[in-house]
Amino acid sequence: METIESQTPEMSTSVSLHSSNGERTKELLNTLMRFYSVMGNRPDEPGALSLMAEILCQSGTEEQVSAALTRCARECQFPVRLPDILRRIPGQEVPDPEAEARAAFDAATKWAKYHVRSGPEGDGIEVDTCHLEQRIQDTVRRCGGWRAFALAGRTPDPFLKKEFLAEYRAWNAIEHVNQRRLLKDGAIENRFQRLLSGKEM
Repeated sequence: METIESQTPEMSTSVSLHSSNGERTKELLNTLMRFYSVMGNRPDEPGALSLMAEILCQSGTEEQVSAALTRCARECQFPVRLPDILRRIPGQEVPDPEAEARAAFDAATKWAKYHVRSGPEGDGIEVDTCHLEQRIQDTVRRCGGWRAFALAGRTPDPFLKKEFLAEYRAWNAIEHVNQRRLLKDGAIENRFQRLLSGKEM
């Protein structure tokens, strides 16, 4: 085992490390200190940077961490903390909910363009069997159905897009409520059946 120590407030905290990772962690610690000298708002807690260096050493190569720090310098507007760095390490990125919702809207409008068409009498629409993920299909239904998206493919509708993004982001919460309601309704129905059969008085 070896111990990293320095005269600086951050590096004065002793960190026990395996010798194989000691030098890498020390280099990452120096990199973090240089990074925060530029970005500002360095973590104030004693030993915080040393711990960050340890975790980053285990999470990616020097090149990957460097790429993540470069992205943080370009993209982050608030004090940069460990989760900001980790989610930008190549191969470990956390999906951006806003980008995911926008990609889903693009997928829906593109699908509608090729699979939604006017009915033979011109008074309705025909829709092919949809294989998009259920979350997209549910969001489309809550936003007026496929006809609205087919029209948006010809004439962009910013209000439809805004509504879709909001509904898409709310989907998980809505499904959670629906599942709770089904469980509750199921329990009531079971009790009602027991009452009818005389098993519960």
